[in-house]
Amino acid sequence: LRTTATRLHRGDETLTEVDLSGKAGEFLLTDSSAFVLGPILRDNYVLTDLNLSNNEITNRGVAELCEGLIHNRYTLKRLNLSNNNDLDYETAKSICAVMRVHKALVSVN
Repeated sequence: LRTTATRLHRGDETLTEVDLSGKAGEFLLTDSSAFVLGPILRDNYVLTDLNLSNNEITNRGVAELCEGLIHNRYTLKRLNLSNNNDLDYETAKSICAVMRVHKALVSVN
């Protein structure tokens, strides 16, 4: 995560798609990871696809990610949060808030 976060923060133009999906036997992302990524999403104007599926992100983490996306409305097109921990109505509210203002986001899983 550290290397990818640094590249995203610097606006690495080659990093348009990021797959941080959890895989068996590997380190899984948590809300702490989302708290690192949220502010980066706010300022990154290169990333178009972000896959965070199969991790341990909860409503709190999704809310932080969405806070960043509310302020950056033009680049991210696809966000995959499927198979994370206990995502529910609160997650849906956070994502709906993003969808109301985001100009590019066309797919959320």
